[in-house]
Amino acid sequence: MDDVEDPCRITEPGDPDVAGLGVTVTFLATVFLTAVAILLLYCRSELEARNRRHNSIDRAFTRFVRGVRVPLPPPPKQIARHHGINHALWRLLEALSDQQLITGTALAVAVYIRLADSANFSAYSFRMATATIWLSCLTHMCTLAALRDRFMPGGQKWRLVAMVVLPVLLAPILFLSNFPSFILDPALSVRCAFDQFSVYGPLTTTIFGLQSALTIMLIVGGYTRRMFDVLNRSNWQRRERWPDGPSGYGNWVIWHSHFTRGALQEAATKRDVAKFCLVMSVTEAERDGLFELAPKVFGYLFRELAQSYLWELAWLAFFYTFGITSIVITWAALPLLSQWSLSFGQLVPISLLFFNLAPIYGEYKDQMKRVMDDLERCQQRDADALQEERRLATESVSAETPNANPTATELKGKEASTSTARAKETRNHVTLGAEPPGSGANSKPLDVENPAPRLTDREDILSKTSWVPAKVYSLDFMEYVGHHLDLYEEISKRYGAFSRAIVTLTALVGFAALQVFATILGGAFAPIMVRTSPAVWAAVFGISWIVAGTSYSVSILRYTNDLLVVVRGRAGDYGKRETQVEQEPQLDIGVTSRGKEARQILVFSG
Repeated sequence: MDDVEDPCRITEPGDPDVAGLGVTVTFLATVFLTAVAILLLYCRSELEARNRRHNSIDRAFTRFVRGVRVPLPPPPKQIARHHGINHALWRLLEALSDQQLITGTALAVAVYIRLADSANFSAYSFRMATATIWLSCLTHMCTLAALRDRFMPGGQKWRLVAMVVLPVLLAPILFLSNFPSFILDPALSVRCAFDQFSVYGPLTTTIFGLQSALTIMLIVGGYTRRMFDVLNRSNWQRRERWPDGPSGYGNWVIWHSHFTRGALQEAATKRDVAKFCLVMSVTEAERDGLFELAPKVFGYLFRELAQSYLWELAWLAFFYTFGITSIVITWAALPLLSQWSLSFGQLVPISLLFFNLAPIYGEYKDQMKRVMDDLERCQQRDADALQEERRLATESVSAETPNANPTATELKGKEASTSTARAKETRNHVTLGAEPPGSGANSKPLDVENPAPRLTDREDILSKTSWVPAKVYSLDFMEYVGHHLDLYEEISKRYGAFSRAIVTLTALVGFAALQVFATILGGAFAPIMVRTSPAVWAAVFGISWIVAGTSYSVSILRYTNDLLVVVRGRAGDYGKRETQVEQEPQLDIGVTSRGKEARQILVFSG
């Protein structure tokens, strides 16, 4: 009787088609490349120009990572290499994003095909495949968070359809894979593991079902946020493409988005005024007076953190740890199997990964060549302009009557100086990666006679101790305040290393706590908790729900606040004011600083 095989147990639980070494290593390598690409783009400040969430917290973090550097003009080859690396990283991220979406969907379909023969499909292979699909979804969400404004318009609808199909396929199998019968005995068949649900009691099944619901919420909520960002960005692009309003389908949505955008910009401008007053109060307050401003300062820093891309990166790290822990724990449930050997079927996905990476290097070399050609043309243009200027100067000196035709000579000299200045501007464009003057789609001619009042010197703003009330500045001033005044930098300058140490320590403790809860949710202690008291499971999963829901709670609060701004009627007032009066609104700002007090006046004219 002992020699009779148990029909519920599978002799070789590892299925190489869905849980083989080649498949798993390929997915993990893709995850690693994606994380490296996102971190490099962030630390190289490449995300700053392409993501509207990049704020003062991100600038402080990138300064901390990169250190203080002397701004020396880099050589041309270094400029070309910088642009080439950035271009290659973006292309790599775009390729990996589509690859994760396609392979995750394909693996989900393969799991459903194998479930048709659930008696010969082990719980180990089922959990391994589900964890791999889960990690694929998380990685794709991370790429969308970085690409955002670069979400390719070609095939956008098909990508959105795949982003809906993949969570729908993942949710049922993810819900089943987190139950105790699939965790404790990986050699069981899926059919027998499903039949043993009632063995562990209703309380255990309910608690682990809540954990499964949490993981599904993370996927659905993450994809909903990403699709909202993509669709919202797409509406703004269509609004810019049709300035007079489109006709037909989508007319109401696009123009409603335009009015909503105006109301949100007005609210953001008021927040910038409050930010300016807070910065002035902190810089002028005495050391003892800073404690009175501490609640406002911490509130401001938390809001800045919640609106920064660093906040997004922290949660991306949480998702990565969650997914990788699930794979590692499932992978370590069994010893090394013969199916994990590198056979031909396992080498194919690894070779395809390197095959997809080969064109990225070609893109890098092509981009370097294009930038070098642009630099050579700019240098040649500078040399030609300088030679022309010298030729005109030589002709004016050697002429017998140098003042015979002064108007033409001055005109030629002015043209040579103008060409030299344009060449320098073009060279700066290639060096800094910005648009050359006058080349943008929305560029306006400069008004030399009536320039817009603008404060562009940060030191002048922060060094003033008193402000004349009712001094009028254009919206350019508020744009500068919103993007360049940095309260964290001012606190660290005035109060030294102590404030930086507190902020850094708080950030590290919070990040470590996130990673601990990510490992718990990923199943690092699931076999132990199954054998302990249900009260322990309930406490751990309750805290995990709170931690995992923090990101979505902040997003929901931010969206609710934006919705309230629109509902109050500011959107309609903004649209009516824009149609009646075609002029740029101005701010009437008066800030009087006396010790620790600062007051502000905000009046819209128009």
